[in-house]
Amino acid sequence: MDGLGALIILPTRELALQVFEVLASITQSHAYLSMGLVIGGKNVDYEKEKINRMNILIATPGRLLQHMDESPGFDATNLKILGKEYSIFTEM
Repeated sequence: MDGLGALIILPTRELALQVFEVLASITQSHAYLSMGLVIGGKNVDYEKEKINRMNILIATPGRLLQHMDESPGFDATNLKILGKEYSIFTEM
């Protein structure tokens, strides 16, 4: 898979980490997929080096905005917005 194909935005670091761990266990037999976790409190420079190689990105809103502003390798041109019937939104 070329480029970023899925973006999962979660409100907290803890939830993002949980989703990342579950998704990693589900996709472990699919070596062609690469996943990344970008959340506050992690090394942003390390994330910047790796972010352009991710097919699935799990992020918190603040860190995602930071990468959109500061990471030259961040490219979301392959992303498509799913219609409401395919998207999952929760109300808090």
